[in-house]
Amino acid sequence: MGSHRSLLLTGATGFVGGSVLHAFLGSQVEAIKSLRLTVLVRNNHQAQVLSDKGIASTVLEGGLDDTEGLSKLASEHDIVVHGATGFHKPSALALIQGLSKRKQERADDISPVYIHLSGTTNLSVGDASGRGGKLQTFSDKKGGIYEYEVEREKELSYTQRSTDVEVVRAGERLGVKTFTIMPPPVIGRGTGFFKTRSQQIPMLINNALQQGQAEYIEPGTSALGYVHVTDLATLFEAVVNQVILEPSLPSGKQGYFFASAGHLEWREIAGAIAKVGHRLGLLKNDQAVPVDLSTAAVKFWEGDEIHTERLLASSALLIPRPFQYTLIMASLLRPLRTLAGRAAIVTGAGAKGGGIGNGRAAAILLAEAGCSVTCVDLELDLAKETADMIAREGHGKAVAVAGDVTSAKDCQNIVAKTIASFGSLDILVNNVGIMGPKGDSTEVDIAAFMKAMEINVGSMVQMSKHCIPQMVKNEGQWAGSIVNMGSVAGLRGGSPNVLYPTSKGAVVNLTRAMAANHAADRIRVNCVCPGMVYTPMVFGDTGMEEEERNVRKARSLLGTEGNGWDVGAAIRFLAGDESRWMTGVILPIDAGTTCATGIGIKGLHKSKLYS
Repeated sequence: MGSHRSLLLTGATGFVGGSVLHAFLGSQVEAIKSLRLTVLVRNNHQAQVLSDKGIASTVLEGGLDDTEGLSKLASEHDIVVHGATGFHKPSALALIQGLSKRKQERADDISPVYIHLSGTTNLSVGDASGRGGKLQTFSDKKGGIYEYEVEREKELSYTQRSTDVEVVRAGERLGVKTFTIMPPPVIGRGTGFFKTRSQQIPMLINNALQQGQAEYIEPGTSALGYVHVTDLATLFEAVVNQVILEPSLPSGKQGYFFASAGHLEWREIAGAIAKVGHRLGLLKNDQAVPVDLSTAAVKFWEGDEIHTERLLASSALLIPRPFQYTLIMASLLRPLRTLAGRAAIVTGAGAKGGGIGNGRAAAILLAEAGCSVTCVDLELDLAKETADMIAREGHGKAVAVAGDVTSAKDCQNIVAKTIASFGSLDILVNNVGIMGPKGDSTEVDIAAFMKAMEINVGSMVQMSKHCIPQMVKNEGQWAGSIVNMGSVAGLRGGSPNVLYPTSKGAVVNLTRAMAANHAADRIRVNCVCPGMVYTPMVFGDTGMEEEERNVRKARSLLGTEGNGWDVGAAIRFLAGDESRWMTGVILPIDAGTTCATGIGIKGLHKSKLYS
């Protein structure tokens, strides 16, 4: 194998090809990092965009139709990745022809390689019409794919499939190793510099907006599989690496690679569009509606029923070979940071004096992630102030509701207004809490103690009691997420007053109990335990002396003081998908206070140490 290789990439201005380019540029694989990469573009503007980023490109104004230019370009490279389209046969054959010239002109033993982007519709059968016969299961490890494509072409020609066949034949005839990558519908946002959206799902979304309802083609059980665009790009990266490191890798008829990473029916996709669209007030109902093939064909492809069925109403069962299946599955279920389309209730969302308390920070950060938020506070003006802050930032939607979360009636009202405003409930942040009465167990006022326990602990049970029945209505792997507000006082004790650490300790074990109780309901329950955070609840109306603040800082390993944003960020994390495998977790937000030993201060009972 030679020490240097060059690669020509087509389609880099497209959705898939652009993401493949991004993967190549960021690759940590030595064989790919050493490649001399050239990108084919159609105009000078595209070339300039790439040049500004240090990417070499060649302009062919005739694009894929300039077969002579394509052949010449290919003859100057060892590897061609044709990531533009699988439907343009002349360009594919011209590139292979050029690679064969490269082989003839070189004296070394480097075998030219052509990697072709195709698609699973080549192997699918129509569910609406029955075209294509019986649904079969294919494995790219066992082969037989080329032979099946040849037989299907005899029945009814399909440009993408016939291109596959001719690619294999040309490669064998001209001595060029060919590899065909067959992805299902590609999801996710592209990582290229130009087009970043896919085709099918955005098309269904646009149709839903036009019709006022999400639609799918009867019977709706069609499934071609799916793959995230970055996972598909990783597969291209893996195949290029393999063909460089393993020259004997089977190619041609045995060189097919599937990219399917899961099973998803079109009616499920349409159902998700309906639910989110209705929740956002864009669609008239939250259920997808079936339509017949002929109706859909008119809407999507000018009456072309065959093409419409292939893309939106056909099925294929594909089993990828182990090495790329592992690559894809490793990142397939990546957690999303966005909370778009979800709705949350944050209690104690206000803060006096325009400050940023834990609840206000949580509400704003949830909205920043795209979540719709019901801001709840005993004082409506404080809740409105938080909702206004969210509105000014222009992220998620927010409504303000006044309510006493120890009141069952008020809790019912809060939930009802959330459902009326946003259509569902996905997240509950139980943030309400007070410092409570002073005194140890011999001094505390018992009535005040019991009232404070009701506020600090009972309110969380009360809100959860009314929120959980709404959450369990949600579809999907997870129905909801609840985050309770604890404190390091509940973990370490030591407060001069008996109420606060007692109530916060109860919140810790309440969280664990709720996590166990509602795991079967697909609801996660976690707890944050702030340490020495400086929030309006702590400094009140009079503030806190610098000496006392320094005492608080000294209790943490980092010697610093936190704020509401630190706590709010932890709540956002526990509320979203990034923590989807966490429930019953007690998360200290304390700069190391709970793991510190030997850190003590004099005059403990004279300071307001706990937030």
